[in-house]
Amino acid sequence: MKLEALLSRWVEREESHYAAELESNPTPERRVKLHLSQTEHESLSAGIAVCTMLAALSGNAEMCTAMQNWYM
Repeated sequence: MKLEALLSRWVEREESHYAAELESNPTPERRVKLHLSQTEHESLSAGIAVCTMLAALSGNAEMCTAMQNWYM
């Protein structure tokens, strides 16, 4: 599915960014704070695009697991 590929690329890009930002201290608390900061400064169109992809894939068990694992 094309949406899965888009979301996978987005997750990979985010993971790369987070790894660079958190390399010295990747605690769960810092991950959440960085995520909140990124979300706060994200453009409205980018936020809508991600929400649309997540909503479209919400019933896909593989993608749900991937998103849950990202936060852990």
